[in-house]
Amino acid sequence: MKRWRLALISIVLVSSIATAQTESRLARLEVALWPEYDRAAVLVILKGWLVVDTALPTTVPLPMPARAGQPHAVAKKGADGTLLMAQHTVDVQGDWATVNVMTDGREVWLEYYVDLATTNPQRRAVFTWPGGLDVGQVSYEVMQPIGAADFSVEPPPSRQSVGSDGLTYYMGELGPKTPLDTFTIGITYTKTTAGLTAMALQPTTPAVSQPPPAGTRPAVTASGPGGTNIWLVVLAMASGAALGGIWVFIVSKRRRGKR
Repeated sequence: MKRWRLALISIVLVSSIATAQTESRLARLEVALWPEYDRAAVLVILKGWLVVDTALPTTVPLPMPARAGQPHAVAKKGADGTLLMAQHTVDVQGDWATVNVMTDGREVWLEYYVDLATTNPQRRAVFTWPGGLDVGQVSYEVMQPIGAADFSVEPPPSRQSVGSDGLTYYMGELGPKTPLDTFTIGITYTKTTAGLTAMALQPTTPAVSQPPPAGTRPAVTASGPGGTNIWLVVLAMASGAALGGIWVFIVSKRRRGKR
C-alpha cells in the first residue's frame, strides 16, 4: 500500500511538472512602439509566433518592465484566426515582470504602456529587451505620432511606409536572439503639442450608420479572465444572463496600407 501511494504521488508530480512547462522559443517576435497614440505614454505591443514543433497547449513567458504595472492586453490567436483574450499570470522579480501567457495557439500578444516625459518638446523613449527567450527573428515597427518632427529611430530602420491611416511607420530587422541577448530600440523626436494621435484620427462629423472606416482595427472577441485589448483598446462588457455571465471583449485593430 505504501509503495502504491508513493507511485501515485510520483505520477501526480510528473503530471504537474509537464503541465507547468513553458515554451521559451519563438520563431519570430515583432515589437511595435506607438508613442503618444492614445495616451501620453508609449504603447508597446509584442507579437510572438511559436516554433512549428511546439507542443500545445503551452505557456509563453514574455517580459515587461515592472514599473509598467499590469498588462494592458494579453491574447492568443485561435485556430480560426480570431484573437482571443488569454489567461495569464504575472511574476515580478526586481525591475522586470514576466507575463506567462497560456495558449493553445501559435501566436501570442502582449500590450503594455510605459511612461513618456511630454513636458519638454524634446521627446526620448527607449525600449529594452532583457533577454530570456530564444527567438529566430526579431523585427520592429515604430509609429511616428501626429505633430512629431525630427523623428529618428535607433537602430536605423531598413524601410518606412505610410499606412492607410496616413501615419508613417518605420520598420527594421534585428536578427535572431539567444536567451542571453539583450537589445534596445530608441526613439527621439520633437513635438510641441499635447494632442494624441488617436484623437486626431477621429472623424469630426457626427457618427452615422455605415461600414467601419478603413483605418480601424478588425474586431476581435474573447472571453475569460484578465486582459484588456489587442493592438489598441479592449471594450469589455457583460453579455448578461443569456451568455451565462461570460465577459466579452471587443478589440479593434487599425489596418495599415500595403507596405
